[in-house]
Amino acid sequence: MSTDAALTDDLTGDEWQRAVADAAGVVWHVREVKPGPLSMAQRRVLARPEYEHGWLLFQSESGEKRRFAPHPRDWSARADDELRAWCAAAPLATHARPDGAGGG
Repeated sequence: MSTDAALTDDLTGDEWQRAVADAAGVVWHVREVKPGPLSMAQRRVLARPEYEHGWLLFQSESGEKRRFAPHPRDWSARADDELRAWCAAAPLATHARPDGAGGG
């Protein structure tokens, strides 16, 4: 399981742009997240270079989150099959407190 925190998944406030169901029938809502100014804790968590230009956030209706990065700029025009594959390949995003301690 990934140790990434979900600290910055809400930075842009953008609406969900796509939804796709996986092979098990779980519906995943998808949007692009572009990082803005980051706190020290967020910089530690998102220090990986693949997150530098943003990521796709997949969130299930049960609240599970996954991040896929790097992602193609034209992701919203890609086929549902590609989104399903990216969702399956994306690591789980676990929550962490702003002080850097792990959580949920």
